[in-house]
Amino acid sequence: MFEKFKKLSSTEKGMIIMIIILLFGILIRWGYVKHNAQKGFDKYFKNEEKVKR
Repeated sequence: MFEKFKKLSSTEKGMIIMIIILLFGILIRWGYVKHNAQKGFDKYFKNEEKVKR
């Protein structure tokens, strides 16, 4: 696999690197949103006094 990567042109390498960075960024953001979504859901759909900080 690494030999194929070396044969690619610089623009193709850049595209692959950008896609990898985007995938990692989406995964990190999704994990963060998933973590905070439950707190937000509890806050808006239940009594705010019951929400533990």
